[in-house]
Amino acid sequence: MNRLFKLKNLKILRKKMDKEFQHHELEQILESIAKKLPTTINVYLFGGAVMVYNNLKPSTKDIDVLFEEEKDYQEFIKAAKAVGFITKYIPLEYHHFEMSIMLQNPQTGWRLDLFFRKVCKKFCFNLD
Repeated sequence: MNRLFKLKNLKILRKKMDKEFQHHELEQILESIAKKLPTTINVYLFGGAVMVYNNLKPSTKDIDVLFEEEKDYQEFIKAAKAVGFITKYIPLEYHHFEMSIMLQNPQTGWRLDLFFRKVCKKFCFNLD
C-alpha cells in the first residue's frame, strides 16, 4: 500500500513539472520557428494552443500542430530543431492520438505535438 502511494505522488510530481505555455510564450515559440523557415508554410493549430491564443484558457502543456503537406511538415521539423527542439519518444499513453512526432526543447521544457494529415482517427484531410 505504501508503495502505491509513493507511485501516485511521483505521478503527480511529474505532471506538476510539465511546462505550461502562456499566450506570449506561444507567440514567441511560433515566431522563432517561423524565422528559420525558408518559405511560408501552412500549419493548423488545435487543442489547448488555440484556446490560449484566443484567451479562453490561461495556459497549455503543448502546442498541437497539424500539417496537410509533407513539405510543410518536414520544413517545420527542421526549423523547430534549428531553435533547440529535439525528437522525443512518444509515451505509450499518447499512441491513441496517432501523432507523427513529438518535439521538446530541453532547455525550456516546451513541447510540440505534430500530426501529419490525421488526428486520432477522427479528423483527417480529404485528399480530393
